[in-house]
Amino acid sequence: MITWCLRALPGMDGHRLAKVALALVRNAHHHSRSGEPGGTVRVVLDRGRAWLPHLLVIDDGPPDPPHLTYPRLERVSAHSGLALVERLTVYWDWSWRWNGAAVRPLTVHAVLESQDR
Repeated sequence: MITWCLRALPGMDGHRLAKVALALVRNAHHHSRSGEPGGTVRVVLDRGRAWLPHLLVIDDGPPDPPHLTYPRLERVSAHSGLALVERLTVYWDWSWRWNGAAVRPLTVHAVLESQDR
């Protein structure tokens, strides 16, 4: 994935993209059904806005726990994956897709600011 990021955004932008993408993929593997056997994570980079590349990481959605969890930045955990995403992006958010009454794929959307102009 690092090579893909460096090719997609040359220079320091590629390094920042790689850090953010890896953090989000690790979070998806750890906190969603994507980390279970047969799970998947899809990574998409939208470069349609020249100076604001948009990264989308789509996982298989939350496992089926008694209490539904969602991505949130814990201020007490300054070294978490989302804390890194918060530091390296200008904006990030998330959304779920619903399938009837169940939560399915979750997308984390992160916007980076190009430093290599």
